[in-house]
Amino acid sequence: MPNTDETVWEMEPHTGSKHDILRHYLNRWLPILGKRSTTMNYIDAFAGPGIYKGGEPGSPVVAIETARTHVMRPKGKVNFLFIEKDGERARVLKEQLASRFPAGTLPDGWSYAVENGEFVTVVEKGLNEIEAQGNHLAPTLAFLDPFGFSGHDLPMSTVGRILKAPRCEVFVTFMAGFATRFPEVVPPDTMTKLFGDERWRGVVDLKGEARTDFLLATYEGSLKTIAGAKFTRSFEMKSSDGRVIYDLVFATKHPKGLEAMKEAMWEIDPRGTYTFSDRTDPNQRFLIEFDGGVEPHWVAKAAQMLLVRFSGKTISRRALWEYVVVDTPFPDRSSVLKRLELDGKLTVSGRQRKLSYPDGCTLCFQPS
Repeated sequence: MPNTDETVWEMEPHTGSKHDILRHYLNRWLPILGKRSTTMNYIDAFAGPGIYKGGEPGSPVVAIETARTHVMRPKGKVNFLFIEKDGERARVLKEQLASRFPAGTLPDGWSYAVENGEFVTVVEKGLNEIEAQGNHLAPTLAFLDPFGFSGHDLPMSTVGRILKAPRCEVFVTFMAGFATRFPEVVPPDTMTKLFGDERWRGVVDLKGEARTDFLLATYEGSLKTIAGAKFTRSFEMKSSDGRVIYDLVFATKHPKGLEAMKEAMWEIDPRGTYTFSDRTDPNQRFLIEFDGGVEPHWVAKAAQMLLVRFSGKTISRRALWEYVVVDTPFPDRSSVLKRLELDGKLTVSGRQRKLSYPDGCTLCFQPS
């Protein structure tokens, strides 16, 4: 955790990993939504000063630079909103952005703004103005990366107002470890605001890892039942010594968004200082390993999972894609289907080329 008394602090290794994920996700998010939307928003709710002591760029700079240099950058409006409650950090951030992106260097229709204020106050005011005009929030990605843990800083009610609008998503740093420290550190009313209701109280009789697992599952549940997300996915970040640092939680209404986030997680380089585990199944977390081999080690595991799930069944390629994206920790890869077909466990119809699996083809899994 940064020293919150400092305006600018040292960049921690895992912070660089979050920025890598952000870059990879934006690289996928921008062209997907840019095809359908004339206006897009990016919100960084706890933006910081935009630079670290070593000169590394902060998340606001990462977001704008990733969008600006994208080969398929959107042609419409892109609005970047950076919220920072600390006045001195907000001042430094404005200086950083003005220096890195002076007037005339951004595409036509693009803009950024730095708001010195609380996330809740700034966002609620903006949403009230939009709704008063009879409109709804344009497609938005909200990066919610608070310093520590506070339901007052990040209430489920405000997160829900963002997710309520079509094609809006949130990417949250969730520190369940802080949440277990109540009422000594985190008071009950803060917990209720963060989760949106009283279901978090089921953690009281739990101990150790069961506590953090319960709180994470409850938070993801609230994102669905209260905030309106259809899909959530969490990734557990661990340091090199095996210590859980925090969980990254993504929420969206569309499986394409979920697929893009999974792909972003699988593309990053862990640099040997941290690892990620996909928490699709909290009882069997899947370590994302970056081996880069000809056939990754996980292909056999994924193939076996599909064979067990669809043994003796015939399904569409679309149905398989949605199952892999939503219900497994794996990315959707043709190499998994090739493994099954070459092993005589899968037959395919409705295609023109062998060992290809285009949309519209039909997959028949042999009985196991």
